[in-house]
Amino acid sequence: MLEHYFSKPDTIDRIRRCWLSEPIEQYVNWLEEHGYAASKVGARVPRLRQFAEFAWASGAGQQEDLPAYVDPFVTHWLATRDRVRSIERTRQLANEVRGPVEQLLGLILPAF
Repeated sequence: MLEHYFSKPDTIDRIRRCWLSEPIEQYVNWLEEHGYAASKVGARVPRLRQFAEFAWASGAGQQEDLPAYVDPFVTHWLATRDRVRSIERTRQLANEVRGPVEQLLGLILPAF
């Protein structure tokens, strides 16, 4: 499925080496079933891989740990893209990062 959205083998390999690769591929299937454009899939999946790496490096050991890392990841993601922007644009970017992560967690964690 990833091959439909990413043309570089290195990109696909990087996603598949991620400890959340199966849930990410499940999420890609969900996006396709719900009619999301390829450009949206292409933008969301790398952020999910980044979230997985961030959570793992921060101490997550299992999927049930992930909700605790959503807010810290969003803060980290915004901070590493240090640019002056309006409060409204910062809020919009935070939602663009948070949304896919929370959708993924909703798919893999029944209690989320």
